[in-house]
Amino acid sequence: MKKMLLALFVVALFSAPALAAGTYPEKPVQMVVAFPPGGSSDVSARVAVEYANKFLPKPLVVSNITGGTGSVGAQHALRATPDGYTLFWEHPTLAVQTASKVVDFSISDFDMIGVAAKSTFILVASKNLPVKNAMDLMNYMKANPGKVRWPMSFGAMSHFAFLYMADGYKGGKLEPGIVANAGDKERMVNIIGGHADASLVGASAAAPYIASGDVLALGVLSDKRLPMLPDLPTLREQGIDAVYNQIFTVFGPKGLPAEVKSTIREAFKKGLATAEAKKALGGMFIVPEVLPAEESAQLWAKQEEFNKSLIQKYNLVKK
Repeated sequence: MKKMLLALFVVALFSAPALAAGTYPEKPVQMVVAFPPGGSSDVSARVAVEYANKFLPKPLVVSNITGGTGSVGAQHALRATPDGYTLFWEHPTLAVQTASKVVDFSISDFDMIGVAAKSTFILVASKNLPVKNAMDLMNYMKANPGKVRWPMSFGAMSHFAFLYMADGYKGGKLEPGIVANAGDKERMVNIIGGHADASLVGASAAAPYIASGDVLALGVLSDKRLPMLPDLPTLREQGIDAVYNQIFTVFGPKGLPAEVKSTIREAFKKGLATAEAKKALGGMFIVPEVLPAEESAQLWAKQEEFNKSLIQKYNLVKK
C-alpha cells in the first residue's frame, strides 16, 4: 500500500503543471498588440518586451492582431486559455471602446497584470497651416469649420484625444474635417503627405517626425512638459484645460495563475528599471512606470468614467 501511494505521489509530482514548479514560462509567450506595426502601442510593446525578456527564461513575442480599431486583438486575448501563454499589451483604447459601446466587454473581464509605462499625445500640424501653437490652431479651427482635416477613428483613442482637447477649449465648438485612418503612423503619413492638416498623435509615433522637422509640434496633452521636449508647452499652459495620458498596460485572460502575474510583473519591473530601457523608451517619449495591479485598475477606471461623461455630454452613443 505504501509503495502504491508513493508511486501515485511521484506520478502526480511529475504530471503537475509547470507553474507549480515555478518554471513559467516554459515556452515563448504571445504578447498581443491589437494595432499595426509602427504605432505607439506597437513600438512601446516591442521595446518594453525586449528588456523584460532579459528576466524571463523564455521570451515574450509581440504578435500584431489587428482589426476593429483594436477590438479583434482584444477579443483574441480575452478568449485565450488562461495559462499565461497569451497576454495583451494595451493602452486605454479599451476604456474608450467600452464607454462608447463599441465592444461589450471591459477591463474587468481581463486579469490585470499592471501598467508598465506611460506616455501622452502630441498635437502636431502640417507646416502649411498658419499657426504657431495649440491655441492658434484651436482658434483657426473655430473660425474655419470643416477646413482643418483631422485624422481620427470613432471609438478609438484618437477620437477621444480630440474630445479631451475640444472639451478643454473654451472658445467655442470645434468642427474638423474628419479623415478616417487606422493608427498613429497613418495619421503622421497623412499629415506629411498633405492629406491631413493636424491631429493628436501618440508621442512615440510623432517623435521621429518632430525631430526631422516634417511636422509642427504645437503642444503635449499631459499634465507636465515632457523631459524629452522641455521647450514644448502643455495644452494647459496654453489655456486648453485637457490632459490625456497613454497608460501602456499588460493584461491576460481571466483566471491567470498568481505565478504568471507576479513573474510577468517582476520581469517588467526589473527590465524597465535598467538605464538601457529608460534610454530606449525615453527616445520614444515613453516613461517606464511599473505599477501594482490595483493602482493600474484605478487609473483605467478613472479614464473610463471620464470617457463616459464625454459621451453623455456630446450625445455620442444612442441609448
